[in-house]
Amino acid sequence: MSKTFKRGRHHAAPHETAPDTERLIARLWFEPVLSFQYRCAANDAVEVRSRSHAPLYVFCDDGWRVRMADGVHLANKGDILFLPRGGVHLVFRDEQVVPRGIEDLVRAGFRNRHGVYAVGSEHDALVAGSFFETSALMEHPLMALLPEVVHCKAGEGAGDARVVDWVRWISDLDAGNAMAMGPSINGILRMLLSRHFADPAHAVGLEAAPGRRDRQLSTAVLAMHEHPARNWTVDALAALCHLSRSAFASRFSQQFGLPPLRYLFHTRMRIAARLLKEQRLTLDQVAQQVGYSNGLALSRSFKRATGMRPRGQAQP
Repeated sequence: MSKTFKRGRHHAAPHETAPDTERLIARLWFEPVLSFQYRCAANDAVEVRSRSHAPLYVFCDDGWRVRMADGVHLANKGDILFLPRGGVHLVFRDEQVVPRGIEDLVRAGFRNRHGVYAVGSEHDALVAGSFFETSALMEHPLMALLPEVVHCKAGEGAGDARVVDWVRWISDLDAGNAMAMGPSINGILRMLLSRHFADPAHAVGLEAAPGRRDRQLSTAVLAMHEHPARNWTVDALAALCHLSRSAFASRFSQQFGLPPLRYLFHTRMRIAARLLKEQRLTLDQVAQQVGYSNGLALSRSFKRATGMRPRGQAQP
């Protein structure tokens, strides 16, 4: 058994993400429900009421406000705001303006290219980003540990000026490359998590993180994320945790809300989506890396999980 799986062998230095946590972050990928570029006039404001969709906002200009239950968050150019559990919030620049709902914006007209929606035309300020399924985020062990709001200020890692300029460009349907929006936002999300868990106040190793209150499950979680191609069984995963099959299955389902092999299925689909988007592999190549015999089998499972077949990739 490698040192990675042994308790107490490594302690992250201050401002350094624990290596087991960093490896989970490196494999993280979530398919956006939609991505957007919102050009906000001075007399405009948007209210978001959904708890089923979690936004990540990249602020490309100064002077933004985001009102939530805990108060108002000030955001300027380079700030990144992530709400992993969604929730009611108001995005605005002038507090006196009567807000519009997202549905109102859609009715007012938008353009769509490769899943990126552009709203507004003339603008005083711009914000871009993506919405994710909250339920999918909360299945990931690290996401479940995040607070209601993760706010990365400009210059603090993920909020680099070059990152913001890149997002501004790719989300511009006239000048950018909208197909790069998903991979780019996922890259920002990974940087955001690395920075968050590198903070000594939030730093956790996998022993504390994936199982939340049940640290004994950590070895199995890491194994599934690091070796998705293996033919895992509940017995094999239970053995890694030194638990009986029934005790492991019960505790895992209680902690993650999914049986172990269902959790493995979703993990494989997220890894497959990341590989297809970021590395431009064929379905057959990706299938081998996530435990499927061929691209056709992977495509069927992917459609069952997401409702669509893998898009824009070479067929087997």
